[in-house]
Amino acid sequence: MQKNYLTMAIAAAVLAPASMSAPRPPSNVIATETSDGIVLTWTAVSEDQDEEYVDPAEVVYDVFRINVANDESTAVAQDIAATTYTDALSGITGDNIFKWQVIA
Repeated sequence: MQKNYLTMAIAAAVLAPASMSAPRPPSNVIATETSDGIVLTWTAVSEDQDEEYVDPAEVVYDVFRINVANDESTAVAQDIAATTYTDALSGITGDNIFKWQVIA
């Protein structure tokens, strides 16, 4: 069985006061297959869209698994502070191609 994994990162649509800007997208998103599932890692966000400093400790992330065949998106983690997440691929059967989206 051929396995295909893609990763991507996008910026969040954050509701923030007019004086604040949404965080930049996480960078260096990497998906690695392990015996526990797909381990996603990324570099912590430290700037907003205006390139102003953001404390990485105050940034949270959402992770989505997207089935490439039908573009169906599933939230697999929400409001996590860590820069790593393991998707155990629970309930997944058959041949699928997924991509993961990490949003700050």
